[in-house]
Amino acid sequence: METTINASFWETGSVRLYLQTLTRLISSPSAFFRALPDGPVHRGAFRFLLLSSLFFVAVSLTYFFDKAVIMVVILMANSLLMPIITAGISFMLLTMFSGRTVSFSRMFSLYAYATGTVMMVSWIPGLIWITELWRLVLVVIGLNRGCGLSWARSVILVVLTMTVIMLLFWSMAPLLMDIQGGR
Repeated sequence: METTINASFWETGSVRLYLQTLTRLISSPSAFFRALPDGPVHRGAFRFLLLSSLFFVAVSLTYFFDKAVIMVVILMANSLLMPIITAGISFMLLTMFSGRTVSFSRMFSLYAYATGTVMMVSWIPGLIWITELWRLVLVVIGLNRGCGLSWARSVILVVLTMTVIMLLFWSMAPLLMDIQGGR
């Protein structure tokens, strides 16, 4: 099996290369993340995430018949922004607590590939817990193989990142409730 990443995917974003990337991520995530190039891979990762998001939104719309345009905007924003936010939080936590420098591009790529991979099945409502755990496992593998962190540090970083995100949303809940109640 080829463990290098085809550079033309970064340039073209073709569906065939997207499916090859997805297959490599599913069949051997360890080899995939180990083979990430050191240069700026964020463009290819964003294209991968974008194609996965488009599929996710298209299939998810089968559940939403009312206000479809609003749901498209919400689902696309969520699927594209959450990997950026989680990568940013992980990047900050890694830099603050370990002093280790990993480029934000690499961190974003890990989260984008992990999130894009699980989007193929995360549209199924009953699978949310399984797909989220799968995504976190992919991120841990990416941190270990792609960034050179130990398994323990990778797990700790992911747990801390998810904790910060949960605290962020819980702290925003009263504001959102007040906005919603003010209509």
